[in-house]
Amino acid sequence: LATTGAFVAAVVVAVGLVPAPDRGRFEGVVEPARLAIIHTEADGRVESFLPSQTPVGPEGPVLLAAVNPVLAAELEGLEAQRRELIVRQHRAQTRDLAEAQSLVEQIAALDEDIARVRRDLAALELRSATEGVWIAPDVEQLRGVFLPRGKEVGLVASLDEVIIRAVADQQTPVNEIREDRVEIRVKGRPGDRPLAGRILRILPAGQDRLPSAALGYAAGGSVETRADDRQGVQTAERFFEIRVAPEVGAELLSGQRVIVRYETPSRPLAAQWWRSLLQLVQKRLKI
Repeated sequence: LATTGAFVAAVVVAVGLVPAPDRGRFEGVVEPARLAIIHTEADGRVESFLPSQTPVGPEGPVLLAAVNPVLAAELEGLEAQRRELIVRQHRAQTRDLAEAQSLVEQIAALDEDIARVRRDLAALELRSATEGVWIAPDVEQLRGVFLPRGKEVGLVASLDEVIIRAVADQQTPVNEIREDRVEIRVKGRPGDRPLAGRILRILPAGQDRLPSAALGYAAGGSVETRADDRQGVQTAERFFEIRVAPEVGAELLSGQRVIVRYETPSRPLAAQWWRSLLQLVQKRLKI
């Protein structure tokens, strides 16, 4: 009886009183830390384009060039009207000063229209405002296609610095996570050395659109997505988005899926098991 009692007491103390490391993990995808989505700035038909995966910059090559005959014709017409008004204004200066002043105002208004059309024509040549790599996998299919203003055609990303956009369900104790240090492993490569990282930001649990379809069920990810979403990015439940910065020099590539392991304050195993049980009941009953 004494031996049994001592053993039971030791188990109770070890499980219910002695603090133990409390860890968890979530899945994420690697993305460039700096990227700019490129949209068309004027209506036009695509005439030429830069191949994807080409380095670009503010002084670099044109990403995509389009033509718009309507704008070109409008500019010619406005410039012709301006030349006519200037001739009339010169003649009126010696005969009717009031008419000359009116023509000056008309020329000024016409100059504004000409500047607007020239801006639209210049916007038909898209350039990057930042240094990076031009990424547009489907750009070859755009030749000869008429694109309206605001159409997304690709992005420019800096591949020298990456971040991890991870997702965590609503049961994750985000307020208790140590943000100064997390452990990162590339999914599917358990033999690699784990990488260190730190949490940059935790977005509120109001997100319902995945950073990448690679995190969803359809692509082998761990997040349940809605059955009626063909793109595989609309989640069945809302989640936290957690952004993680890997250690300097980490050899991670954009698009890789990773597992991020985090730590919370140590607590007895019994408390950890009880919390897991409550989370399971809450998830099953959707409380």
